[in-house]
Amino acid sequence: MTDAWLPPIFSRVREPLMVPTIDLTIHFRGLPKDPEAFCFVLFESPLAQDGYLIEHGQIFDAEGHLLVESRQLAVVV
Repeated sequence: MTDAWLPPIFSRVREPLMVPTIDLTIHFRGLPKDPEAFCFVLFESPLAQDGYLIEHGQIFDAEGHLLVESRQLAVVV
């Protein structure tokens, strides 16, 4: 799910972009207490420069416990 969400840069541009992944690191931090409950996600791009971007992602369970952290390096095409 961390690589399937829309990149944050999509909220800042009007024209369609491709943002293929160069590197993706995922850290699993825990399991949800209720696997049927909704999850909350937070994705941000602290840097987008020279045709590349970095994206940090977090996924939380319905109780607010951190389940997954991710870091992605992508190229903007």
